[in-house]
Amino acid sequence: MKRKSVLVLLSVLLVFSFVLAGCGSKGSKSPYIGTTWAISGGKDAATGIEITKEFLAMGGIEDFKIELKDKGVATVTVSGDTEDTKWSEKDNVITLESGGEELSATIEGDKMTIEQDGSELYFEKQK
Repeated sequence: MKRKSVLVLLSVLLVFSFVLAGCGSKGSKSPYIGTTWAISGGKDAATGIEITKEFLAMGGIEDFKIELKDKGVATVTVSGDTEDTKWSEKDNVITLESGGEELSATIEGDKMTIEQDGSELYFEKQK
């Protein structure tokens, strides 16, 4: 009888360990995988000047996009030049990492805002 109880207990523990393993180490996938964000403008916090997409184009910054791909890879495109970087997401904050530097972007709905050194860049989710 003792042996049967031990076997039942071991079986239950084995099944329970499979259930826990299935719930564990693999984090949930970000809802932003496969999204592309295109620049729509910005703001210089020091002067309060709004930066339009047209103004950026005059400065040589055209076609600025961020594509968030699977496996933590993001492709950043600026005026035809592309670079792959790493990215991660937690609580609607995207962190882009390249060359040992990190840049954070906050997402609210279809809008992404990157703030750095008192300036903001605004991106819109592409359909």
